[in-house]
Amino acid sequence: MGVFCPGPGPAVFQGNCAAHVSTFGSLVFLSQSFATTVGQGINVSFAWEPDGGTPSEFSVEFDVGTPQQRTLLDILNPTASAYRVGTVHTTALLPITTLTFNVRDDSGDIFLDAVSAVATPEPASLALLGVGLAGLWASLRRKTAESQAC
Repeated sequence: MGVFCPGPGPAVFQGNCAAHVSTFGSLVFLSQSFATTVGQGINVSFAWEPDGGTPSEFSVEFDVGTPQQRTLLDILNPTASAYRVGTVHTTALLPITTLTFNVRDDSGDIFLDAVSAVATPEPASLALLGVGLAGLWASLRRKTAESQAC
């Protein structure tokens, strides 16, 4: 496991570097924890490149080792391909959320790049924003009508 930095080009998906994982016989776990708001949506995106070797596995999980653990993606023996872009959506169940990539590739490398986890507005916040914008529009319309009547 390491970081591969050939510079821009087909060996990386975005930027100059990508993580590469080469293991034999077991999964390697790459994880990151970050603060979240319980109940808020999270969009996770990433690019990964399998080499087609077997046995191999690529999975994405949240909150491993807790009662809230969930697997968002799990692919056994993926076929060789150029970078694949994955996007999964989940909801934060804890105030600190851990995103984990589990990777195994006995015969070569699986590359991982361009990982992001972005909070999405919850529906109640969007509704509140809509009500606020409608109130602002009505207020401006009333003021315009009053100024035209004078």
